[in-house]
Amino acid sequence: MCRVGVCLLLAVVVGEARVNSKSKEDVVRPCLLALCPCDVVSSTSLLPGEVSMGTTILAVRYNGGIVVGADTRTSVSGYVSNRYAAKLTFVLDREIDSFAVPAVRRYHNSKEDIDERNEDVKENEIVQSNQEVQTSADDRSQFSLQRLAAPEASTCVICRSGSAADTQHLASIIRSDLVSRKILYRIKGTVSHVASLLWNLLSNDSSLSASLICAGYDHELARGVIYSIAPGGTVFEERMWAAGGSGSTYILGYLDSHLPKCEEENGEKLVESEEEALDIVYNALCLAMDRDGSSGGFVRMYVIDRFGRRFVSRMPNS
Repeated sequence: MCRVGVCLLLAVVVGEARVNSKSKEDVVRPCLLALCPCDVVSSTSLLPGEVSMGTTILAVRYNGGIVVGADTRTSVSGYVSNRYAAKLTFVLDREIDSFAVPAVRRYHNSKEDIDERNEDVKENEIVQSNQEVQTSADDRSQFSLQRLAAPEASTCVICRSGSAADTQHLASIIRSDLVSRKILYRIKGTVSHVASLLWNLLSNDSSLSASLICAGYDHELARGVIYSIAPGGTVFEERMWAAGGSGSTYILGYLDSHLPKCEEENGEKLVESEEEALDIVYNALCLAMDRDGSSGGFVRMYVIDRFGRRFVSRMPNS
């Protein structure tokens, strides 16, 4: 819509508000939401005194996994309420989820039950084998660990921006739902499951102020996956990287120039190594913290691959 049309619409709305004895804000705000829902929800939909995670979040995919990063500052208007906030919340963790033991089943004599019981026995044998320590026959004082193939599992993190309360609430609901599914129905969660649950929650509740990045290693797809989720619940799968938060607008040019481009229409040319992905995420977050007043603190990053997650923390350059 052109500027003239917007001005005419607002003039009509304000005139209607005066006739009906309504405040301008009560009538103008729904029109602004219809014109530009993403910008208004992400910037002005917070309640008075609500903590806003004006932030910079970033996820970059490389050959073998994902690197996610975020700053650590949360603020209430111009007041910095927390300098060391954790904006990366794991809802699927390979190491912790192994303690969520599925419910015991009573098997019958049907073919499906026998096949399912054999699969359970195989998985339990693999877990027990990984916990055994084998002793060398020549030297009893030396121990060696035999690393066997562990059961495949996904690792997923939610990078949170928007209202701190809303995003924490969403992450808690997702985490509880995934653990319940595994215990009751023996369903292993994936990154795609997390994105679908977030879409369902955000699309059914327009009062939530949250702009999220859902990223991690998906054991069913056997690769890193990145989803960007808009405040209204719209989900997009990103091929190489995703950025969000108030500081993301300052680093789009840096990301476009430093990340590789796809040579073919369906081809994927990813960042080669984990170290290179870490440097790109770190430099981008430092640039955002230099320009964005709502981003600050230090750089908190995680490397996510098929073996789980690894924490990396760095201080900014300036």
